[in-house]
Amino acid sequence: MMLMEQTQVPTGALPVSGFKNHLRLGTGFGDESVQDAVLETYLRAAMAAVEARTSKALISRDYSYTLTAWRDLGAQVLPVAPVSAITAFVIVDRAGGEATVAQSKYMLEEDMHRPRLVSTGFVLPQVPVGGKARIEFTAGFGPAWSDVPSDIAQAVFLMAAHYYEHRHEGASSESTMPFGVSTLLERYRNVRLFGGAGLMGTEPYLNRHLTLEEALRVSDGAGGYEESWVPLGMLWAAIEAGTGSERSEDFATISVVPLRITVRGTPVGSPSRPKPDQRFREGTRTYVILSVIEADPMGHYLTCQAREEVSS
Repeated sequence: MMLMEQTQVPTGALPVSGFKNHLRLGTGFGDESVQDAVLETYLRAAMAAVEARTSKALISRDYSYTLTAWRDLGAQVLPVAPVSAITAFVIVDRAGGEATVAQSKYMLEEDMHRPRLVSTGFVLPQVPVGGKARIEFTAGFGPAWSDVPSDIAQAVFLMAAHYYEHRHEGASSESTMPFGVSTLLERYRNVRLFGGAGLMGTEPYLNRHLTLEEALRVSDGAGGYEESWVPLGMLWAAIEAGTGSERSEDFATISVVPLRITVRGTPVGSPSRPKPDQRFREGTRTYVILSVIEADPMGHYLTCQAREEVSS
């Protein structure tokens, strides 16, 4: 995964004058603009620190997000918020060929912490082996400094003032955030639960309705057996896809995609608890379960390592 900032915050959007007032610098003198470039540098550094801590873009600008596999086959969490628009969605094959995904195939699910690109159909377009997906979007509270929430703006001023006041000291003075900044930013941070499940480390988002199936083998009377799959019930799940691979088999190419499927935890022995060699079905797609472990210490969720094979 790679996130690239396509545009920068313009100088005109930076609150240099407001920062001067915050620092109580002198005004009305002929040389009062001599420090503007320095103050701009500290404002940009403080904004970068606040954005890194909160995963929020303060001033609107364009981003490009590239990844090689979907964490969830039906939706993809975007790494910064708030997102106002998805401007392009492109699938790139291993040879560099690009295919633009029609806007009718996806939508933006806005959220202050976890905005998502969501498929309007069943699943997102498949990322080819050796290829990648590129999502281009605009993120930020708005184009002007006045669009930034007042508590975040105050945190930026405190951070920039800390850099300014300690500009002649060593790096040790910058190792922690100044008093009050962490408190101002706390409600904008993403909460980490369950050992980092999901892209943003939040509680699993169970948005896929899967059928749990078990193999039924019946003797064919000739020393062998016939196998069929019997549905046991339905489970809500979150699906994260890994990097796929290909192999050749009987004049056909088999694409294998590893999956991590999260479901709600149930006691050992419960018929709704998945087991290895069972499988999930989602429409015409099937996911063979390889192993099952608890996803968190309390056993609230189960993680099923699974595999999907598709012939082409």
